[in-house]
Amino acid sequence: MPGKMRSVKCQAALYMGVALALSMLLNNTAAWKVWSLLGEEYIYLFTGIILFYLVDPYIGVYTVLATTASGALNLALKHLFNTPRPPNPLVKVEGPGFPSGHAQVSASFWSMLTLLRREACLAALSLVMVTGVSLSRLYLRAHYPIDVAGGVVVGLTVSVALNQAGTRLSLGKTMLATGTAVSALSLIALVLNPGGTTAQGLLGVGAATAISAVFIEESVKALRNSALRPRLEMLAASGVLIAVLYLAARTGGILKIPLYTAMGLVLYGTPLIYTGLHGKAEKSRRG
Repeated sequence: MPGKMRSVKCQAALYMGVALALSMLLNNTAAWKVWSLLGEEYIYLFTGIILFYLVDPYIGVYTVLATTASGALNLALKHLFNTPRPPNPLVKVEGPGFPSGHAQVSASFWSMLTLLRREACLAALSLVMVTGVSLSRLYLRAHYPIDVAGGVVVGLTVSVALNQAGTRLSLGKTMLATGTAVSALSLIALVLNPGGTTAQGLLGVGAATAISAVFIEESVKALRNSALRPRLEMLAASGVLIAVLYLAARTGGILKIPLYTAMGLVLYGTPLIYTGLHGKAEKSRRG
């Protein structure tokens, strides 16, 4: 199985490399829009959740942490530097230019994944993905080269720092430190840009991350001790709850922050709730 997975990653790196080469050769706007979409933060959050429940909860936690930490830092830096974007962009853009959020978040996610797995084919795939996302922001005139370069550098710095913290601290302490940092950076972004909805959401996620530090190691243990079917059920249950909370949060208002906090707690706490309920049900049947 591990050998098969390595083969899949190598094939993915090859196919995506060919796709990137064709995109550069043809310089097609539609193709670059697809690459740009692959740099959206929600794509990486969704992938991190899948990794958490179905692949390896440890890897899932760290990729989600890297994505949220990078997103919060990006917002703070954008509004701190407040630089302009290129004129006549080919896609809808919001906020200041430096650093590129797409480049930064994709660099954080893929480099975090590579640092955790340390596989050559995954490293190649990561390089292709970050390059494709970064180039798309230039071709679509969403950013200047300095914005993209800065985003990649900051994104790599976030993942390296988080990986180093993970080697020195327990998972719970790493969660607490990251959640505190995300909350602080989100507050800075809100001070610089009052009413920023993305910063409000990240503030809620940061709070949930810090709170979840209390039980995250038990959640990881519960997932690792569960078979595939229970994991799928946990993923489905958490997915439904998160979707409901997200739709409620879209209405805006002061409830946005606690609703995003609830989303984070659902993500990290569902394994404990699920195993607890099933444990009680099993005891009842035996009794």
